[in-house]
Amino acid sequence: MPARSGGQGRSGTQKLLAHTRPSAQPFIGRQEQPASPGMQSPVPELSTCPDDEAEVPPVEAKPVVPPVVVPSSVSPPVSVSRSPNEVVPANVSPEVKLSPELSGGPIGSTEPQPASRTNTAVQRILGMVAVCSQAMAERIEFYRSGDDYGEFSNFSRHPIEIDGQAWPTSEHYFQAMKFDDPVLQERIRTAPGPGEAARMGRRFAGLRPDWEDVKEAVMMDALRAKFTQHAKLGRRLLATGTAELVEHTRNDVYWGDGGDGSGRNRLGVLLMQLRDELKDA
Repeated sequence: MPARSGGQGRSGTQKLLAHTRPSAQPFIGRQEQPASPGMQSPVPELSTCPDDEAEVPPVEAKPVVPPVVVPSSVSPPVSVSRSPNEVVPANVSPEVKLSPELSGGPIGSTEPQPASRTNTAVQRILGMVAVCSQAMAERIEFYRSGDDYGEFSNFSRHPIEIDGQAWPTSEHYFQAMKFDDPVLQERIRTAPGPGEAARMGRRFAGLRPDWEDVKEAVMMDALRAKFTQHAKLGRRLLATGTAELVEHTRNDVYWGDGGDGSGRNRLGVLLMQLRDELKDA
């Protein structure tokens, strides 16, 4: 009895172990079936490859830019020094600041010129051009004091002083010298304007007997005082070069040209004589 009991025990134990022991064969999962038409493809599993065997995305090749070759004849760019706190906008090219010794220079020249010398040369050239343009004019006409070259008119408001006496214009002096009477002279000298002085000189009676002989000398005295006491007027007169000066008006055939050239233009002639005096002075 005991032997049978022991044998049944072993047999029961063996059956129990046979049901609980895992199979020696590895577990084979369900084979993946190919997707049939109309069925969604299965989601691919993550790669289990080692990191060094993972697929690496291709790197986009950058175009090769050839180096820029600078000809030897081209000067290197000028370096610009700026303070650390100075901010230069990205879209603005930095201003190249050169010293006065390196700024300026003749057009087409590679040699630096001092800025002050260059500016002076430019001003001198412009002045020469202005003088030459005046000298090239063959004829300069004047009449009204408000027009170009109106300073040559006796009506221009340029006071003069002759023999210690002040006169508002050269016209005041010329008209007053027609008379020997000091009272008439003073009335003309204090006239409100050159036009009124001229009307007085033509209207008053009692001209000095030698007037026709001395009138051009009186006019020259007035012009000489005017163009020497006002330096700017003297330079203006000299700037006319050799041009013919003409008082162009039909109202006067003696001092002017009569409007058609038939007049004697004595005022223009005296101005040209005075111009020669100033050149020789």
